[in-house]
Amino acid sequence: MSSAADQEQLAKDILIDTPGVSVTDAGNRVIYTPEYFSQFNVVSASDQLDRIPGIQGIIDSGDEDSEQRGFGSAGDQILINGRRVSGKSNDVESVLDRIQARQVARIEVIRGAVPGLDVRSLGRIVNVVLEEDTLSTGYGSWQAFVEKNSNREWAAGIELNYNGKLGALNYLVTLEADDSKQNSNGTDMFYSPAGVLFESQLENENENSTEYSFSTNTSFMFSNGDNFNLNMLLEREDDDTDELSSEFAINNGNQIFLEDFLDYEKTSSIIHEIGGDYEREFPNGNIFTLLFVYSAESSDERSELSEFKIGESRVLEEVQEESSDVAERIIRSAFTWT
Repeated sequence: MSSAADQEQLAKDILIDTPGVSVTDAGNRVIYTPEYFSQFNVVSASDQLDRIPGIQGIIDSGDEDSEQRGFGSAGDQILINGRRVSGKSNDVESVLDRIQARQVARIEVIRGAVPGLDVRSLGRIVNVVLEEDTLSTGYGSWQAFVEKNSNREWAAGIELNYNGKLGALNYLVTLEADDSKQNSNGTDMFYSPAGVLFESQLENENENSTEYSFSTNTSFMFSNGDNFNLNMLLEREDDDTDELSSEFAINNGNQIFLEDFLDYEKTSSIIHEIGGDYEREFPNGNIFTLLFVYSAESSDERSELSEFKIGESRVLEEVQEESSDVAERIIRSAFTWT
């Protein structure tokens, strides 16, 4: 019966024999290079992380713990070039989706303390290291789609990304527009306790959604070694949904129209967010870190319920309007001394 230490050593031996994977720092750092990912059809940095054993759990837990933002010393972390992403909606997973796989020099999975990385964590650290030449020359990418739903309506979307470097400033800019149309149909049948069909109801639902977003992720290194990260997001989404219900009585197998109900709902929301962190290391090794996040979301919703009967005009039965404004402000600081 093998011990936990034996099993861990066996796993390290397997990794060492895997092309594109190396183990350093007494087994505390496992490095995955592009050679390892060449066997997979990866497009983004997020795709690459999905191909590393055990890393998907870190991404999933990051979604669950998105409300617990801070310096993250208590759990697993994902870094980009050794730095965290400070944001709520514009989080690290969103950034990884926008980084192309060809821009990634290596991905490091770290447990414990290793040289050259000042981040303190009691869990695992995943450090996505980008190619220097891709930052200096700049890289762009685009994705687009066109689709047609069951109601023969067309929808389209496009996403534009550009990643580059201006002096000491690294930046990633993303523009996204998405138009979505969905249609669904269904029939509800109603039977008496004796099994006799007495009513049917036809359901038709149409949903139109448009979304526009602009986001930036920047990192600036000062000449004295101080680092400042700034992330911004602006997003707008509009949804229109109408659901038509047609009721029919069933008499001797014949359908008799009773009435129509139309439920219409319109929702608009706007999200704007800014977040960042500043880090300074003193000559004696002490480190001061400041983190801030401001996120605000405003939404407006209007719903109308109408009734149509034979020989009668539309009757507006109910109107409901809701508006909400939610904002969050976070400022945290930490001082680490050696």
